[in-house]
Amino acid sequence: MRIRLMTLLWLVLVLAGCKNDADSITGTFSSMHFVRQGGGAIDFKVSPTTNSNQLLAIVSRYNYRDTAINVLIDSNADTSPCFIALAKALNNGVELSGNFQQPTLPTGTWAFVYLSSNGKDTEVTNTELRTTLLQFEQLIRNKIK
Repeated sequence: MRIRLMTLLWLVLVLAGCKNDADSITGTFSSMHFVRQGGGAIDFKVSPTTNSNQLLAIVSRYNYRDTAINVLIDSNADTSPCFIALAKALNNGVELSGNFQQPTLPTGTWAFVYLSSNGKDTEVTNTELRTTLLQFEQLIRNKIK
C-alpha cells in the first residue's frame, strides 16, 4: 500500500511539473497595436485594407498628446518583410509567444507590440517576430514628420 501511495504522489508531482501547452496562442487577429512608453512615446494600430499592398495605421498618441493621424503604408521592397510578418501573425501563421521580457528599469523607453482581436490585446513576445514588427514604428514616424 505504501509503494502505491508513493508512486501516486510521484506521478502527481511529475504531471504537475510538466509544461502546459495552453500558453500557445491561437486564433486570428484584426490588427497590430504598438505602444512606446517613455522617450519617443507613440501609440498606433496597423490594420489591413481592402488593397493587399497597403496597410492603414491610425496614430492615437504622439509625443504625449492625443491625436488622430491616418497613415497609409504601401508595400515595397523595404516594407515587404513587415507586411509578410504581420500577415502571418494576424492569421495565426507564426507563434506569438516567446522569451522576450520588457526591462524593469524605472526610467527609459519601452515598446509593446500586441495583436488585437475583439478589443483584446495579446502581447507578442516572440523575439524575431517582434523585431520585424517594430519596424512599423519607424515607417510611421517617417510618414508623420
